[in-house]
Amino acid sequence: MAVIEVHNIEGKSVAQVDLPDAVFSVPVKTHVLHEVVTMQLALRRSANRRSSIAAMWPAAPASSINRRDGRARGATSSRRCCGAAG
Repeated sequence: MAVIEVHNIEGKSVAQVDLPDAVFSVPVKTHVLHEVVTMQLALRRSANRRSSIAAMWPAAPASSINRRDGRARGATSSRRCCGAAG
C-alpha cells in the first residue's frame, strides 16, 4: 500500500494514511488523459452556449409584409403620388 503524509494548515506532518492499491496503483492511461484534456480545452475555447448554437437561430425575424404588394420599400398602393405620371 502507498503511504502518504497528512499536513495541517501550517505545513507540519500530522498523520499518515494508507491508500489502497486497487485505487491508487493502477497504470496511467494516457489516451484517457488526452481525451479529458482535449475536451476541457475545447470547452474553454467556446465562449458560451449561445455562440455554439448561433447557426440555428435566424439572423432576422421573418417579414410580415408581402414583397410583391408595392409597399415593401415604402411605396404607396396607388402609385400616383409625388408627381408620377400615370
